[in-house]
Amino acid sequence: MSLAQFLAILVARRWMIVAAVCASLVGAALVVMIVPPRYTASTRVLLNLIKPDPVTGQVIGGQFAQAYTQTQTALIKDIGVAGAVVDDLHWSSDPTMLARYAVPGDPDAARHRMAQLIIDHTDAKLIQGSNIMEISYTGWSPDAAKAIADSIRRQYMQAAVSVKRQSAAESADWYQQRADAAQRLLAMAENAKTEFEREHDIIMQDDKNDVDSERLAALSSVAAAPPVTPMMPYAPGGSAAQTELATVDAQLAQASRTLGAGNPIMIQLRQKRDLLSKQVAEEQRAASAAGAAASSAANAASVAAGATQRQLEAQKSRVLANRDNLAKLRQLQSEVDVRRDQYVKAAQAAADLRAQSTTDDAGVTVLNNAVAPEQPSFPNGPLIFFGSLALGLALGILAALLTELMNRRIRTARDLEDFVDGIPLLAVVGSAASHQNGGWWKRIKLPGRHREEALAA
Repeated sequence: MSLAQFLAILVARRWMIVAAVCASLVGAALVVMIVPPRYTASTRVLLNLIKPDPVTGQVIGGQFAQAYTQTQTALIKDIGVAGAVVDDLHWSSDPTMLARYAVPGDPDAARHRMAQLIIDHTDAKLIQGSNIMEISYTGWSPDAAKAIADSIRRQYMQAAVSVKRQSAAESADWYQQRADAAQRLLAMAENAKTEFEREHDIIMQDDKNDVDSERLAALSSVAAAPPVTPMMPYAPGGSAAQTELATVDAQLAQASRTLGAGNPIMIQLRQKRDLLSKQVAEEQRAASAAGAAASSAANAASVAAGATQRQLEAQKSRVLANRDNLAKLRQLQSEVDVRRDQYVKAAQAAADLRAQSTTDDAGVTVLNNAVAPEQPSFPNGPLIFFGSLALGLALGILAALLTELMNRRIRTARDLEDFVDGIPLLAVVGSAASHQNGGWWKRIKLPGRHREEALAA
């Protein structure tokens, strides 16, 4: 079908298309007049995806952010939250609402149906490219839509806190059980270590070294220290007093040749010599005592070194004899450390979760309250009008084409050519109107060749 044939059909069936468009517009007008308006109120909350938890300090990772937002969306439209909204709006105690939604024989059916009504008119979505959740409710009046949207937000936040507390409490109980079991195993490991130490007379320090090994290390340090050399006494002829005494003796010998015994110089030199003789004698006595002390100290050091060496050898023998026991004791100590680490971690996790089970933080921050809308969200007059116009045109064109296919007419030369396929079309004669417009083109088909000629009016 060519474009000319299609347009010819539309022109021929134009009243059918007009009727379809008019019917669609009338239907749209009836919808706008009959259907009661609906109003949509929205409130927004901020999901604290990057804010650390006030108790545990944990942050929701990027790989869990999508699952978290989907969970929050599902929680907003949960039957529990909707039921809490019903109670918050006092619908469950309203005789009119109870009579409208009651089911005979089922006292809880009215509340459940009202909660389902709220779910059906609630929408929650995450604003693209952000962590802001928009909660909207569509109701029959602006004030009711605003009140219900705010109530949904409040009950959702309370439910989020409740879920967080319940989950933390259950996890805390589980970790507490693990901590109790780890504590029992820790006590058993410590008892086994203590019993082994008592049985083999070995004591393990906190640094995983036993007392005998530490004593061996101390003795090795003492034995490896350099010996202390005692201070030797001065040589007998090496003091200043002895040198001066020899000088005075030489002076006396020289003076006695020329001076008499009563000469003052001789008297002075003899007095000086007496003093120096006494000083030299005292120095010799001190040197003798110092030599004896140094010899005693050297002997004592030698004795101490020998005793230390004997203690070192004895301690080495003791450590070597307990080598297998020390290896077993270290293994028991490692098991104690592992059990203690398990207990500490489980107890810490239980304490953190127990604190989290009492938190009031829902992980959500309110951005704004709902506002009563001034214009209804449905019906949207311009949208319905243009939509019905497009729908009427589409239905009218479809009806025209179907009618034409069921009742085929020859409207153009192409229709005739298609109808009498194989028979040449000799001419197309125009109407009087066409002659008044300047003539009509006639096309003639002859077997074997084609030619066109124009006929003047």
